Amino acid sequence: MVRQVAQVLLGAIESTILSKDEKDFLSSHSCAGITLFKRNISLESSFLCQKLTSEIQKTNLSSNLPLIIAVDQEGGRVSRFGKDCPNFGPCLNLEKGQTDKKSLENIKLYAFHLGLFLQKVGVNVNFAPVVDILTCEENLAIGDRAFGRSVEQVILRAQSFADGLRQAKVKSCLKHFPGQGDALYDTHYKPCEINLDEHFMWKRELLPFKAMTANVDMVMVSHCIYPQFCSLEASRSSVIMTDLLKKKMHFSGLIVSDDMTMGAVTQSDEDLGEYIIESIVAGCDLVLICRGLAAWSKVYKRLSLEACHSKAFFKRLDQASQKVNLYRQSLAKGRSLRSAF
Repeated sequence: MVRQVAQVLLGAIESTILSKDEKDFLSSHSCAGITLFKRNISLESSFLCQKLTSEIQKTNLSSNLPLIIAVDQEGGRVSRFGKDCPNFGPCLNLEKGQTDKKSLENIKLYAFHLGLFLQKVGVNVNFAPVVDILTCEENLAIGDRAFGRSVEQVILRAQSFADGLRQAKVKSCLKHFPGQGDALYDTHYKPCEINLDEHFMWKRELLPFKAMTANVDMVMVSHCIYPQFCSLEASRSSVIMTDLLKKKMHFSGLIVSDDMTMGAVTQSDEDLGEYIIESIVAGCDLVLICRGLAAWSKVYKRLSLEACHSKAFFKRLDQASQKVNLYRQSLAKGRSLRSAF
C-alpha cells in the first residue's frame, strides 16, 4: 500500500450514511477527505449532516490532521444544502451586481453567515467562489454562477465572498483556472476549447486569480482545453498548472482538479487512471473523484501500481501529498497554508 496515493484523492460517498465498505476504505487508508453532494444531505434537516461529517472524521485513525470535508455551496443553482442554509440566490445577482462599499459589505456578511453554517455542520472547505468572468452569454455552465461580467465586478465581489468565508474559518477555493467564462460547452458533459491567447487572458481571465491568490490557498483547475497554451486539458497540463499558475503567478497553495468523473474526461478505467497520473505529474496536488467508492478505489489501485513502478511518479506523488497534509494542518490551526512555508 502506498499511503501517499489516498492522501491526494478527495473521494465521495453514496448516501446520508457511511456504508461499511466506505467506512472500511476511509479507516484503512490515509485519505484526504470527502466532497459532499445533495445525495449526502438529509432533506429533513441539513444539521443531520453534522452526524455524518463527525462519523467521517472519526474514520481518520492514522493521522491527527482533520480530513478535508468539502462542498460546492456557491448559492443559487449550485447549492447542496436545503432551506436552513443561507442562500441568497445566484452570485451574479447578489446585491444587484453592485460593487459599492455597502453592497460588498453585505456580500461578505452573507458569506460569513454561510461559513458559520458550514462550520456547524462539519464542512471546512467550500469550493467557491467562481471567479470566471461571464464573457459569453451562451455559457450556461457558468452563467449566473459568476460574480460579474467585468474584471472589476468579479474581483471585488468574489473577494468579499471569500473574505466572509475566511472570517467564519471556512476555506474557499478559486475556480475554474485559468478562466472558464468564455466556454461554449459544459465540461460536465463534453470537452470544450477556449481559444484565447495568454496575452489576452492576462488582461482579463487571469486577473481575478492574480488578485485573489494572495488570500486564498486553493485553486481549482478547469477541464477545458486552451489550445493557445497547450493541446491538453488544463487539468493535465504542466504548461497551465506549473508554468502559468505556480511559476508565473507565484501560487504556492493547493491545486485541485475539477471532478475527474465529468464528461470532459475519458471514463474508461484505464484511460481515467492515465489521465489522473498525467494530472498529478503536471502539477495537480489534489484530485476529485466524485462518483463514489467504486471509482475512488479503482483510481487508488492504478495510482498505487504506478507509484510502485515509477520513481519519478512516486517523487511527485510524495510532493503532492506533503502539500495536502500542510493544507490539512492549516485547517486544524485555522490559518493560511502560506504560513506553513
